[in-house]
Amino acid sequence: MTVILDASALLAYLNSEPGSNVVEATPSESVISSVNWAEVVQKGLALLCGY
Repeated sequence: MTVILDASALLAYLNSEPGSNVVEATPSESVISSVNWAEVVQKGLALLCGY
């Protein structure tokens, strides 16, 4: 079974927010669309650069 992640789920996991345990339990073969991945990268860069 393939699990499709969205940006909010992955961001919750990366920030150890509520619900991150659900993402942690997903298979390693999970997928994310390029649009959602771009949002995760943008949020990460904003954190690193202080935006």
